[in-house]
Parts: sequence; C-alpha cells; structure tokens
Amino acid sequence: MRARTVGAALGAVLVAALGATSLTSCGSEPEAVRIVSAGQLVSLDPTATVDATSRGLMAQLYPLLLQRDARTGVLETSLADSAEFTAPDEYTVTIPSGLEFANGDTLTSSDVVFSFQRMLELGVESGPGAQLEGVRSVEATDEQTVVFHLATANDASFPSALASPAGVIVDEEVFAADATTSDEVIVDAQPFAGPFRVGEVTSATAMTLVANPHWVGEPPGAATIELELGVDPEEAAHRLMDGSADVVWGTLPNAVRESLADASGVRVISRPSRSLRMLVFDLATMPFGAATDQADAAKAAAVRRAVADLVDRDALAEAAPGQWIGWAGFLPETLGGSADPIATTTGDGTGGPSASDATSVLAAAGVTTPVPLTFSVGLRDGEGGPDALTEALVAQLETGGLFDVTIAPHDGPFTKAVLTENHFPAFEFRWSPLGNDPDDYLTALYGPESELANNAVSADLNAALAAEATLTDPDERAAAILEIQQTLAQRLTTIPLVQRLDSAFVGPRITGGAISGRGHLDFASLLLT
Repeated sequence: MRARTVGAALGAVLVAALGATSLTSCGSEPEAVRIVSAGQLVSLDPTATVDATSRGLMAQLYPLLLQRDARTGVLETSLADSAEFTAPDEYTVTIPSGLEFANGDTLTSSDVVFSFQRMLELGVESGPGAQLEGVRSVEATDEQTVVFHLATANDASFPSALASPAGVIVDEEVFAADATTSDEVIVDAQPFAGPFRVGEVTSATAMTLVANPHWVGEPPGAATIELELGVDPEEAAHRLMDGSADVVWGTLPNAVRESLADASGVRVISRPSRSLRMLVFDLATMPFGAATDQADAAKAAAVRRAVADLVDRDALAEAAPGQWIGWAGFLPETLGGSADPIATTTGDGTGGPSASDATSVLAAAGVTTPVPLTFSVGLRDGEGGPDALTEALVAQLETGGLFDVTIAPHDGPFTKAVLTENHFPAFEFRWSPLGNDPDDYLTALYGPESELANNAVSADLNAALAAEATLTDPDERAAAILEIQQTLAQRLTTIPLVQRLDSAFVGPRITGGAISGRGHLDFASLLLT
C-alpha cells in the first residue's frame, strides 16, 4: 500500500486515516537515520512554495538538470548529460536514456518540458518560477533533448536557473498541468526521481524516506530516513542528546544552537550559505551625502572607508557563534566567481581592522570626529531590539571615538518599498535570494533597479553589469565579475559584514554528512556507524 499525505493542512485527515504514531513510539529500525526538525512542510509541489523546509525535503526527492558543486560553487551537470548554448538564444540540454521515476514511469525530455512549462504557468506567484523569467519557450526535439528558447540572447545567468528550485523535474503523468497537486496525490503516486522516495507516512508530521532504486547518482549512505517535522526546538535538542534522534535539521533559536554546540557527542555540519549581511550607505542622506546641508563627496567617501577600516568581521561572527562567518565579499563565498577584494583594500590589508587607518582617512579628508552616524536595523519577528552582532558592530565603530553611533530600529524587514520611502542614511541589510547566479546579487543590489534604493546607481557600473550578463564563456564572465567586485570595493556603498552558515547537528551514530550545493542538508550523505 502506498503512503498518503504529509502536508500540515491535511494533518487531521492523516491522523484519522493513519493514526498519530510518532517516530519515537513506533520503534526505529537500527539502520534508519532519525532526523527531527522544527520546520513545517508547506507542500511537496515545487510550484507551490519557497519555504526552506519544503525546499529542503524536495531536494531529497526531485532531481535537477544542473547543480552547483558544494565545494567550488561551479555549475556542473546533475541529471543532464550535457548542457550548453547552441545558439545565442538557445540553450540545449540532453539527458540519458533509460531514466525512471520511483513509480516506474519513464523520465524523458517530455517530463522536462512539462516541468518547466508548469513552473512558468503556476510557480511565478507562489513558488520559485520567477527564476525562469528569461525563458520564452521550451521544447523537446527528441526523447533525450530539450531546447530552451531564451528571451535575451546570450543570457549568461540562465544556466543557474536550472540549478535553482525552479528547475526540479517532475512526472507529467502525476502532476496537474494547470493546478497545484496535493501532497496526498504526490505521495500516493511516487513521482520521485531523486535519491529518495517517500516510503510511509506514520503521522501528520512524520514519514520515512527510502532509497530510490531508480536514482542515477551515488546511492544514499543510509537506505532509510525517519523524518519528524514540527518538533519543538528544545525537545529536538534533548532527543539528539539522549540518543533518541540522530540529526537535528533546520533553523533553531540561538540558545538551542549554543546548547547543542557545547553538548558531548554532538557534531555540527555546516557550510556558508547564500545569505549575506552588510552595512549599506545611502549616498544622498548619509553623513556628507549629496542631499545633506554638508554635502561633500570626498568626506562621504572618507566616512565609508573609515567604517570599512574599523570592521572586524571575525569578531562580529563570534558575537553569534555558529550562525555567521566573517566574509568580506559582495558574493557568497560558496558561489563560483566570488572574491573578497575589500579584505586587501581596507583595514590592515589582510582582512582585519585598522583603527589607525580609519583615523588617518578621516583626518586627511578634514572630517571632524566623532562623526554622528545613525544606522537603521530591521527587526524581525520575535526580535525585541538589535542582536548581539549589531551591538558588536556599534562597539567596533565607536573604537577610538571616531564615530558616535545611534541605532534606529525599524519594525519589519527592509523591502525595496520601505527603503525607497525612507532613505535611511545607513542600514543593516540581509540578502538571501532564491537564485544562485552572481546576478542575483550584483545586478539585484547594484544594478539600475537596485533593491537597496540607496542612490548609488551609476552608469559605468550598469554598463559593466549588462556586459557580463551576456558573457557565456565561464572564464570571461568570471573575469568581468571580478572587476565588478573590485569596483564595488573601491566605492564602498555597501560594506560586507558576514555570511550565514547553513548547519545541522548530528549525534554519535552518524558519520559523514554534508550541506549540498543546493544549500540543504544532504540526507544521502549521512552514514550510520
């Protein structure tokens, strides 16, 4: 008998149909890896959601044509045999013959075409479909070949979309073309072609995943995963420490993270994520900005440079242990083409701070100290005020009396609309795009339609961004992207601070374990001792 549904909205149906048997009460098989998470599943339909828990589970079940290497960040083939531009506005992908879904349905180019057409039709509003905005149409020329017709010639960012959540491949025999498919239908029909399939649903929030025999990649290290969602974070930590769970996966409160990090027999698996945190200056309203009474471009530049000289990124990361790492780049460290030129052009020249350099820069520009500096912080749900990392940044900037910092809390995140309306002189900004291409950072934040709305758009930078976006040769594009990062390091309209860590905690029964290039715990990498 095939399993039923796993969506939270259908929980009552599941409890009635299957009984609410938790993982701990049903007795775990010795060879099963037991994973618990505080996250909630929204949907197993890739077009329906972009939440982290659902995407993390989908990463175990559905394949991608391309993926990013977890170590280098470079794009490489996954399900695809080959992928390349075959004309300026055509990108051609071939897949192997003989592919099958877990239910035995043949996986051909028709399924690939269906998956992308469906994502374009349904996934733009509620899911990740916006990543495919560069696709004009998609067609299968034979059972193993798919041609993407692109809206823009030489769209160098398009291959990255195939490695994003918008690029998962589904079974056209199971999924509805014009509507979201329910979890009940999905689990019952087993349309999975990733390393795992859903084996059994044991309660409204618990299921088993079993190795998919039709998966064409390396077989999972453990044949069975027992997964329980919606677990209270403190309970999840307790279960890991008492041995009734093997892995704690997903977002956790700081106090729980710290207790697990200090626990005997617990190991953390981590990898820098795609989420960056930075300090942004509005060139119109910052000290000596163009719209202020004391407008002076040279003094404004000196203020930005002095701030950059004072930042100690490693110390900032230590203020929130296990959550962030110091990173001086405008792209995530794990994204191919990333660099950190600001580390060598500011501070002590090796990535550390230099109060003496900051002092000299301000003095040379004739800036009187302390410089009054107000920067705004967007408070997220549950945050009563600035976090420890922000407080550490304030202390660093006030070193030597160079700045007098005032924190201005703002209720809610900094959307483009909020920033356009308020034009804060300076503000802390977090950016975690769904996409994984350099343009999801560079063009999004520094291009003509900048999400930062900080009056820093420039014609020469726009031209450089437009040029790199059409360089389909990877080496040529990497060189152009490096030049753009060097330009940003000179202008310092934003100052990179830290990069978030993706992590999971594992107990003593587990060896191996990795965070994948998709940014999720790779269940297939977990091995039992």
